[in-house]
Amino acid sequence: MHFRMYSAVLVVLIALAAWADSATAQSKKKIAVLGLEVIDAGGGIDAKTTQLANQITDALRRRPELQLGPYALAPHSKKDLLEMKLLSGCNNEAESCMARIGRDLKADVLMYGKIQRLTDGFQVTLTVLTVRSRQKKSTTAKLQASESRTNSRVTEWTRKLYNRITGVPERGILVVKANVDRGKVYVDGKIKGNLSKKTVRIKGLRTGTRQVSIEAPGHQTFNDEVRIRAGKSVSLNASLDAIALGPQSGPSDDTPKSGDSRRMWRIATWGAVAATAASGVGWVIEWRQIKGTQDDTEKIRDGLKMELKMMLEENNVCTGIDALAMSDTAFGELKSKCDAGKRHARNTQILVPLTFLAGAAAAVSYYFGYLSGDSSNRERARLRGKSDQPTVELVPSVTPSSVGGAVKIEF
Repeated sequence: MHFRMYSAVLVVLIALAAWADSATAQSKKKIAVLGLEVIDAGGGIDAKTTQLANQITDALRRRPELQLGPYALAPHSKKDLLEMKLLSGCNNEAESCMARIGRDLKADVLMYGKIQRLTDGFQVTLTVLTVRSRQKKSTTAKLQASESRTNSRVTEWTRKLYNRITGVPERGILVVKANVDRGKVYVDGKIKGNLSKKTVRIKGLRTGTRQVSIEAPGHQTFNDEVRIRAGKSVSLNASLDAIALGPQSGPSDDTPKSGDSRRMWRIATWGAVAATAASGVGWVIEWRQIKGTQDDTEKIRDGLKMELKMMLEENNVCTGIDALAMSDTAFGELKSKCDAGKRHARNTQILVPLTFLAGAAAAVSYYFGYLSGDSSNRERARLRGKSDQPTVELVPSVTPSSVGGAVKIEF
């Protein structure tokens, strides 16, 4: 039961859509587009000119067939100009004779013309005649030889010619309404207008889909796309999101945009995090190497002769070992381990402060990239009686037996 009801509703909707489309077509005046007549300029009628005449005629008829413009193509009107003149007994193209041809084709408007070859291209003369009033409008256009080599270029040239003689504008209008008083409006990457009192009217835009961007101080860039139609006015309502400003009083033309600055700080944050991780890992590796070296030296010392062991204990194993001149093989191995331990210790002394400095840089970058400009954070800082600027304190600690440090970061 429900299925039948839905089917009936669907049929009615389809019928209404078809009726609306038919009514739209019937509301437009009928136009008959006659095939172009090829004129012999003295060298005979060549195949290229005849082929071009057919291409232009097809392109002209396609416009009203698709109802692109003020006219709809009259049924059964695809006739040639020369053929209709012969059938109607017209020796010329007088208004009375051409109006009779239009009535025979049941058309409100008659379009006809001629094409003639030139040395560097082709000349097309086109006429539009209103059948009832016998008023006519003519235009002449030149098709360059380079434009006649491809169907697409011929079609584009014909479209412009059809729009010109039928009065169809090639451009459209865009009306922008925004939630900001002033700003720059870009269309396809080029500035086309400026907002004034939250609106701007941009004329002369090419038809088709266009990318629209709006930039205003203190707001994020607005991006959208619109479809411009010939002779039509298209409206675009734009809502731009405000950007939370940092500690500066306001943006200026000489400083980077807030969004760009925050983006750079965020990139710096992750770069500093990576540097912190790398130096921290290096620090841990070097520290483990020191511990391993200490264990090795203890083992080697325990295996030395008693007199050598007593000398090393007095010099605290590796400390002052260079002052001792020994030829014992175990002693040489011990000295090699001590040299390696000293090298790892020097590396650790470099990596420890580097780790803390990179960590501090990551914290500062994180603040400016993610927290700066947050009014709630600034309010909390004000209530605590503290500055909303970050404070970083770094205290490294390096001793003969250990390495470390402390860092204090306050937002």
